[in-house]
Amino acid sequence: MRALSSERDANFRVDTSAGPYLLKITNAAEDPQVTDLHSAALRHLERESPSLPVPRLVAARGGTDQPREMLGGRGPGSGLFSKLGHASRHEAHD
Repeated sequence: MRALSSERDANFRVDTSAGPYLLKITNAAEDPQVTDLHSAALRHLERESPSLPVPRLVAARGGTDQPREMLGGRGPGSGLFSKLGHASRHEAHD
């Protein structure tokens, strides 16, 4: 796992035998509705335009896209995203 630069969130590149992933831990100050909207937009693109080259969400074991495990569901969200075959904009600055 390698930390990536980020303005507000904590982002990590996770290399696995299945390929690289982006683990994003959302800033606790972020409104959960904003991260939920981001997830909904990615799920919409996955359903409606599956050929678009955008990252894909990897659902948590419980099936949620943005698990909020800390502080009774009020803590930072997290998400696991597939990575594209090229460097992300975060990696370009590392």
